[in-house]
Amino acid sequence: MDCERNFKQALKVIDAKNAELEALRLQLEVAQAQERAAMAQKQLMTGVQTLEAIAPGLGQLALGRADVQIERVVEVERHVVVNNRGQVVHDHAGLSPTKVAQRLGMKAAKDLKTWLASIGRLDLIDEAQTIVTCNHVRTENIQEIERLWSQKQGTRQKLIGEWG
Repeated sequence: MDCERNFKQALKVIDAKNAELEALRLQLEVAQAQERAAMAQKQLMTGVQTLEAIAPGLGQLALGRADVQIERVVEVERHVVVNNRGQVVHDHAGLSPTKVAQRLGMKAAKDLKTWLASIGRLDLIDEAQTIVTCNHVRTENIQEIERLWSQKQGTRQKLIGEWG
C-alpha cells in the first residue's frame, strides 16, 4: 500500500512538473514572439522614416492611411545679379539643367538637352545671367520636363539598366 501511495504521489508530482515545464515553454515562446515582433516593428519604423524623408506623407500611406496627401518638394535655386550700385540687374528662380538631369536619372545636362531636342522641347531651357551666362530651367518648366520624361518619348543615349 505504501508503494501504491508513493506511486500516486510521484505521478501527481510528475504531472505538476510537466505542467510547470509546459507553462515555462509557452512563456519562452511568447517572449520569442514578442522579440520578433519588436524587431519587425523597428524595421517597419525605419522604413517609414526613410519614406517620410523621401516625401512627407509617404510613410503614412505605406502604413495604410489612404487619406494622406503627398506633396513632392521641388528644390529651387534663386539667383539675383546686382550691379555695383546694388540694383537688381537680373533675377531668376529654377534649377540648372544639370540638376534637372540628375533628378531624372541622367548623368549630365547634355543628356537632358539632347533628349529635349529630340522631342522638340528645347524651349524649356532658358539662358540666365549670373556672373557668367549659363543655361537655366525656370521653376514652372521643371514639372513639364518631368511630365514629358515620364511619357518616355524622344530619344537619347541610355545608360546600362535604364528603361528600354
